[in-house]
Amino acid sequence: MATLDMAELQPIPETDEKPAGSSRILIWLVMLSLAGFLLPLYLIYSTLKQDNQQLEVERGNIEATLSSTPERSPEEQELTDLLLQLQQQAIMVEEARATLDASHVDWPATMAVLGSYDQSQMALNSLVQTGDQITINGQANHENAIMVYLAALQTSAHFERVSILSVTMISSSDTDTATPTQPVMPLNFTIQVVLKMRADS
Repeated sequence: MATLDMAELQPIPETDEKPAGSSRILIWLVMLSLAGFLLPLYLIYSTLKQDNQQLEVERGNIEATLSSTPERSPEEQELTDLLLQLQQQAIMVEEARATLDASHVDWPATMAVLGSYDQSQMALNSLVQTGDQITINGQANHENAIMVYLAALQTSAHFERVSILSVTMISSSDTDTATPTQPVMPLNFTIQVVLKMRADS
């Protein structure tokens, strides 16, 4: 009876091979994926590079302009500062003039009346305006000087109403501090006037 030698038995080689076309498709898919990832990065890089070039050109133009502008001398700078100050003062004067015009008060004539008094008999210490009222504080040698000044204000056409608020004696300690150039008068007085508004022209 014949026997089967195990050494003669050979394993049958497998013939299950993958087709070559599938590997090529996989490679193309990987390449397309990389291209889809790298393309936006390239576009962003190109845009940033272009913007940077434009900024460099603008910076160069600014530096050229600054380098071509001559520096001001100290005299020119001083004159420029003075011009700015004068312009600011002119603006302030114009605003003050507009305010005075809007109040419809004849200020030059009004101040002339307020300043019309015998300086040897009395002196004004302060004038305080609140709206259409002016409070006058001063000193006088005697009551008659105050009454004369009060009557002059009352007869003026620039005030609606004139009233005397107070007349007080100055203490002896205050009069002791008087000097030949700054005498202290014995009476303090306070007068209040109401301004008369002029009609629009």
